[in-house]
Amino acid sequence: MNAKGQITIEYILIIVIALAILGSVTFPAVNDMTDAAKDTSMAVLLASAQQRIINTAEEVSMASCGSFKNIYIYIPPKYIQAPNVLWDKDYVWGNFANSSGDVNSIGKLGFPDYIKITGSCPSAVNNTFKVTITKDCTNSRPTASGGVGVDVCT
Repeated sequence: MNAKGQITIEYILIIVIALAILGSVTFPAVNDMTDAAKDTSMAVLLASAQQRIINTAEEVSMASCGSFKNIYIYIPPKYIQAPNVLWDKDYVWGNFANSSGDVNSIGKLGFPDYIKITGSCPSAVNNTFKVTITKDCTNSRPTASGGVGVDVCT
């Protein structure tokens, strides 16, 4: 009778050791994959906002001088301090801090020199940024070192 009890205890001990090894390998991998998925989601969100600004700039550029269009870009509250959709006199781009705290950049996309892009701080209700894109045929666009954009609200 003692032999059966010893086998049961050994079997349970082997299972516990196997689960401990599996858990010590699996949990860090799952955490890394979760962080990578969050980083990818943030990059896609910023790239989508960037492309939306460029597409709207192209639409407005086909209209007459003085034409404008407002678009609204939502950035989730948990990312509001880390990511930025930026623009300067030539490009629209994005920056965000990944799960490790490293800053990553979304590639720069150019827009015509007669387009003027202006933005506003997010509304307190839903973190939506209003971006106005205007066709300004005088070629006078605001320039600022480091770009201007939604990061001016921080």
